[in-house]
Amino acid sequence: MPPALFANVLAVCRYADVVLLNKRDLVTPEELAVAEAGVRQLAGADVVVHSCKFCAVPLNWVLDVDPAPTGPQLVSHEATRAAYALPGSGGKLRSADNVEAARVGETAGHLDADQFSSIVLESSKPLLLSRFQDLLGAECMRNVYRAKGNAFFAELPHHRYMFHWSGRQRFELSSEGTVGAASVQLVILGRDLPEAELRQRLDECLADHPSAMVPSQLADIRQRAESLVQSDIRFDVVHREDLPGVIIFRLTGYREFSISLTEAVTMHGINMDRMNREFAEAVNCSSGSALVASTIGQDGITALCHPLGGTVSLDAIWPTVLKEAEKIIALFYHHVRGCKCGW
Repeated sequence: MPPALFANVLAVCRYADVVLLNKRDLVTPEELAVAEAGVRQLAGADVVVHSCKFCAVPLNWVLDVDPAPTGPQLVSHEATRAAYALPGSGGKLRSADNVEAARVGETAGHLDADQFSSIVLESSKPLLLSRFQDLLGAECMRNVYRAKGNAFFAELPHHRYMFHWSGRQRFELSSEGTVGAASVQLVILGRDLPEAELRQRLDECLADHPSAMVPSQLADIRQRAESLVQSDIRFDVVHREDLPGVIIFRLTGYREFSISLTEAVTMHGINMDRMNREFAEAVNCSSGSALVASTIGQDGITALCHPLGGTVSLDAIWPTVLKEAEKIIALFYHHVRGCKCGW
């Protein structure tokens, strides 16, 4: 680690009251124990260290609030808006020493000191989803630590998407609906970035770039992709002839339990839209260039789409899709029995 970057990490640990080690699911228990011990050594014995994944932590881990008391004649989270209460002591996480240390230790220009650089793309032209997916798995993105912004894609006109990239090629691409003018605003942050190559690849993602043309012969690719989706009873193909550049499909899962779609929704309370949003997030956060974008169909349902014109085919990411689908089905259908007789 460069000395300037280590100095910044050391300062963050020493000025902190609570340190969260995110992405614990990407390391072994032994590696996590080593990391936690290292942080405690840098931060000191008084600093609280928690590990988490997807930054999912209880509120009282990071704010000076206590879990609201429950029991007879006490407040319940089911009857109140908040499940936390302000402590009578005024808070115990934030120490006066660390407040002063953080104030004294504030420095400007830490991005330059840590040798970070950034690349910005702003355009009134939409991106090609197929080219964008190819970029996400490219070697030039290896040293990207953070990226975010909003985008429109030529294959999905009128849909605005929010894009987030964090750490080891974990990204999220979520639909914001049909809002706003077609524009692209992206920023990429990292160290030792091949800036010239990245700018060229971003430019090639624009729909009006000469080399970024959607293939006109997509019939065979679409047929293979649809056959792949239809080969698994947990999925349904959503036919959209007006969107030739993508295949749209939906995780439903009801056939696996010998029930109908209506029974899954009305009798068992399966929220198909929520299930598909979480499914898209799981696939996109699985690492690599596996990408499915959540989108809203003509009838208002949430489905998933995959670009057909890129170098990464649906066949290539299908093992990842199946792996995450199994987890999501188990989560949403855990209360549904496989037989209506109750066994």
